[in-house]
Amino acid sequence: MIEIDKLIGTRARKIQNLISRKVENYAATLGDMPVSGPNLFILAYLKENRDRDIFQRDLEKVLSVTKSTCSKVLTVMEAKNLVMRSSVKDARFNKVTVTQKGIEIVEKFDKYISDLDKEMTAGLSDEQLKTLSDCMDVIEANLNK
Repeated sequence: MIEIDKLIGTRARKIQNLISRKVENYAATLGDMPVSGPNLFILAYLKENRDRDIFQRDLEKVLSVTKSTCSKVLTVMEAKNLVMRSSVKDARFNKVTVTQKGIEIVEKFDKYISDLDKEMTAGLSDEQLKTLSDCMDVIEANLNK
């Protein structure tokens, strides 16, 4: 008989829920306008990649979400003045950039996420962290097949 709580997918989902809960609680404390956890990750990705053009399809791939979900999220973020979409040569695509307000929120978030990562990996050796990262890479590649 399968022990559901021992399955990798179940354990990954549980960990993701714990991380999401912590991030959501922290996000609610940022600024005058609450920001969701996924919004924070989008802002961080856009800030990290300011040196290149990022399009909605890039975010869809990075976040593993559908086109419609990504579009809805970006529309809300645009209304909050966290991101801006602008036309490029090809009218089918809009470049997505983080605004100054978005950058300020990400800068507050950076310290928190670094501390959270340290909290999650406390007690693991460098070798264990490397093995864990390698295993996660294989699992992700298997799921992307």
